[in-house]
Amino acid sequence: MIIVDAGMEFAAGETLGADYIVPDIRYIKQNKKKLRGIILSHGHLDHIGGLRDMLPELDYPTIYTTPLTLGIVKKLFDNKEDVAKIKFKIVDPDSDILRLGAFTIEFIRVNHNIPETMAMAIYTPKGVIFNSSDFKIDHTPAIDKPADLAKIARIGVEGVKLYIGDSLGSSKQGRAPSEKLIGENLDRIIKDTDSRILVATFASNVGRVIQLIQSAIKYNRVVFLSGRSMINNVEICQQLGYINAPKGSIRKVTNDIENMPDNRVLILCTGAQGEEFSALARMARGEHAQISLKPGDTILRSASTIPGNELQAALMVNQLVVKGINLVTNDDLDIHTSGHGGAEDHKLMLTLVNPEYFLPFYIEAFFRYEHRKLGLAQGIADDHILMPNQNGSIIELYDDGCRIADEKLDLDTVLIDGKGKGHLSGEYVIKARKIMAHDGVVSLIFKIDSQSKELVGNVQIESR
Repeated sequence: MIIVDAGMEFAAGETLGADYIVPDIRYIKQNKKKLRGIILSHGHLDHIGGLRDMLPELDYPTIYTTPLTLGIVKKLFDNKEDVAKIKFKIVDPDSDILRLGAFTIEFIRVNHNIPETMAMAIYTPKGVIFNSSDFKIDHTPAIDKPADLAKIARIGVEGVKLYIGDSLGSSKQGRAPSEKLIGENLDRIIKDTDSRILVATFASNVGRVIQLIQSAIKYNRVVFLSGRSMINNVEICQQLGYINAPKGSIRKVTNDIENMPDNRVLILCTGAQGEEFSALARMARGEHAQISLKPGDTILRSASTIPGNELQAALMVNQLVVKGINLVTNDDLDIHTSGHGGAEDHKLMLTLVNPEYFLPFYIEAFFRYEHRKLGLAQGIADDHILMPNQNGSIIELYDDGCRIADEKLDLDTVLIDGKGKGHLSGEYVIKARKIMAHDGVVSLIFKIDSQSKELVGNVQIESR
């Protein structure tokens, strides 16, 4: 067995207050003697975020990945003792071929919005599986090298049994704009703006963060970081040489920011989606401890709104504009592009890989079925496009074909809540939360001194 990526999912409303969701690895634990390693395609949490919970349960199998991804994995762990247990091997996608048990893995450079993203061709006894990872095809990337289309074409000519393809972006016409274009637009704004600049973007959009810091330093601005994930990712990029900055030019946000000339300040923060407790949302409400917005500040929202976040994002935008903020979004100028390709990128990948069978992957059903349409248009037969509709589906490869098995793994929704871990279907606490979400009582039991009116003893909180 090998594992390709080990992500987490941010908890939605139906998870009843839990922090995040991780894969159900009971089957892997039962067979962990067969496990030869974990291969990671890139450093985003939806591909690596489950490792903090999975690695200890699997006795720390070896991780195979690149330096940046490994650095972000290590930041997932809270103490040095756990980090010291991580076994790893750094791979170079331009030269390394990995042999793990029955599998041989060849890595391929692709573009995304974080450097060092890799697709992989997995050679099995029953044919080649090509896994695209998250990708777009960027001929002029800002940080990385361009995708290795020649290697993808060579693997396609040699023969691919099954293509597992990232489906996000398949419904959008054309191609995703180049990160170089976005960087040039951001650079121009930073150069021509005299006010303080705040940029809200995803901390995981490491390529964008690197470009912003480079431009800020070029125009003599000090970069202030707000948000734990933003600080962690910038530290890793500095350690690996992606960011070279003079001492003192990158700092955590402190109250000193108010004493610096406006044209020397660039604040990099999280909160582009308007999340309630994010840095930018707290600034919009006037609740940030160190930063008070003032008329004339320029805010760049370098992100698109994720479906489901429209209301909270709109609320934040409204709170910002009434403060007299100069708000710049992607509607005004190209200051954000997706890390996922448009339809033309997907068509090119399908053409180069030229698979016998095709599995649209990595995203909700709507996008997978849009990706399926592209596969049909490219000439892949309908019965050669695999569309499993449940988590736990098993894909079987044979000498003469590929199919979805009749049986499935019984996979549960595994929730992480603080330091607790529970299964959505099985844990008493989760069942109790489900009931209380509709019909519940919270009682507070306490004693008050009738004379002094002061609290006596502790407050007891019970839920029913």
